[in-house]
Amino acid sequence: MNIQRVESIVFKMLNSTNDYRNAIIQDVDEERIGLVAISSNFVLENECIQTRKYYYPTNFYRGNKSTVDRYHKAIRHTLKIINESDIPNERKSLYASILDTSLAMRNYEERWFATARTATKPENMQGFHEDYMLFIVDEASGVDDRIMAAIFDTLSGDYNKLFMCGNPTKTSGFFFDSHNRDRNIYKTHQISCLDSPRTSKENIEMLKQKYGEGSDVWRVRVQGQFPRGESGTFITLETAEFAAREVKAIPTGTVLTVGCDVARFGDDETSIYAGIGKKVVGEKHHHKEDTMVTAGWVVRITKDVLKAHPEIERVIIRVDDTGVGGGVTDRLNEIVAEEGLSWEIDPINNNGKTLDEHYGNLGSEMWGTIRTALEGNMTAFINGQTPDFELPDDDRLISQLSTRKWRMTSKGKIMLESKDDMKKRGLKSPDRADAYVLTFGEYQIEPDEHVMIPSISSISLRR
Repeated sequence: MNIQRVESIVFKMLNSTNDYRNAIIQDVDEERIGLVAISSNFVLENECIQTRKYYYPTNFYRGNKSTVDRYHKAIRHTLKIINESDIPNERKSLYASILDTSLAMRNYEERWFATARTATKPENMQGFHEDYMLFIVDEASGVDDRIMAAIFDTLSGDYNKLFMCGNPTKTSGFFFDSHNRDRNIYKTHQISCLDSPRTSKENIEMLKQKYGEGSDVWRVRVQGQFPRGESGTFITLETAEFAAREVKAIPTGTVLTVGCDVARFGDDETSIYAGIGKKVVGEKHHHKEDTMVTAGWVVRITKDVLKAHPEIERVIIRVDDTGVGGGVTDRLNEIVAEEGLSWEIDPINNNGKTLDEHYGNLGSEMWGTIRTALEGNMTAFINGQTPDFELPDDDRLISQLSTRKWRMTSKGKIMLESKDDMKKRGLKSPDRADAYVLTFGEYQIEPDEHVMIPSISSISLRR
């Protein structure tokens, strides 16, 4: 595409006598970009989707998810041709004002401007550095954490600010944290539709009748509050927070259980919990350590707890035995044999078969017993009894427990969301939650053998 072609297109747009102006931009990077129309009239008449100041025919936009990125690539290419040409600067500015997605102060274009970015890739948010800089993130609850992290990393100056707004639809992520665990570094403001003169009272009443005042839809869409739990989550945020902040338990019994979820190297976290009865009595979390170091930490924590609780008669160590966890299991078995310890090393395969007909695998069954215990706290409280299943007051653990979703299989089995699917939603692996479930979760064993384990209600289980 040469400058004559660019000028011809822009000239037609400027001099169109129709109700809307349009241009066909072709052959940029050997791709046919398609029809582009610039006019609000075009949107109304042709039912198009608006993206920034550009409008795309509906079927063209929906037919190709990369259309927006491809079109903006064409715009950048076109602007480059304009800027490198020898046409007068007045015409350059005129054409750029039509095609560009940014605004700038005249004579200060390089340092005083506003520009738009789509929240599709973290690198789209990088490369901005100024003494005075403001990032505005709309619908922030739906923006991927990796993109928010890239924005956050650019805020290195004293007068670099981040403004986030949107409906509080999720109980995880940067936007949720800004109103909860990280609220000390933000100034937060909540707006309720009930207090705004610009909202439709008829719509509010409709939501009230359809969903009820206590529903999450009411909280999010009307009150501007975060939901008690995301739609489809296995454990609700409300029950997890209640167990962490309202319930106090003491170590009971003579059995110590240690749960270990092994990550080894990478971004995931190795997590270890030690529990007596319904109380966490020790924990350790670390990154990027090999399996021998992890095995060492399991031994260290176990021995420390035994020293503090001489009443313990039995030790059970559960290790997520899938993947690299097998190395920790093997090393712990060696240590038990070498030192003549009576500890029981219990390898757990979360994807393994379960005897509970309600669940699709062993991990889902064990998570199910935690959910039952947390809901039992609420039932006890309502009935005037004392709840006794306590969670550590750890925002990361609470978030991981309350953001994992579930599905019903075609065989009628409950199956938890996989870690890979969680990562596709922008969430990290629920390593602390898995370690906690290993420590306090229950699973069925066969009926010919009865075993007591230090779990939620200390009952006999079947293997």
